[in-house]
Amino acid sequence: MQVLVIEDDPTVRTLIKLVLQKQEHEVILAQNAKNGTRLAFEDSHDMIILDLGLPDGDGYDVCKKIRAEGITTPILVLSAELETDVKVKCLKVGADDYLTKPYSLIELSARIKASLRRANQYSQAATSEEPNLIQIHLLLKE
Repeated sequence: MQVLVIEDDPTVRTLIKLVLQKQEHEVILAQNAKNGTRLAFEDSHDMIILDLGLPDGDGYDVCKKIRAEGITTPILVLSAELETDVKVKCLKVGADDYLTKPYSLIELSARIKASLRRANQYSQAATSEEPNLIQIHLLLKE
């Protein structure tokens, strides 16, 4: 699986790359919003890990641009912001998950695996030859 990491801090980029390579993923790195957005548009990735604070823009805008292009790749946002409003804003603009810095590498690894597992399940369901039926039963009080 191929993961795009958009992170300006070289130490954090290296740590994330090591975690992903240990899970046998191919890693593509970008150190700013411009290059990260370009890479997201140029190639198909299985996951995007996105830092919220980038030197030439913010992760909100990157996330919005990616979603505006119809790209449905799971996006995990990394940020030092603790406020609930920031987390909610990320989710509203299209992020699938949010992890607060500092974080443990074990938790990062688990969230990556969970996001990729969910994306794989959705992909398999979308390509299944059998239609997916959802039945909703409403009980109305008279």
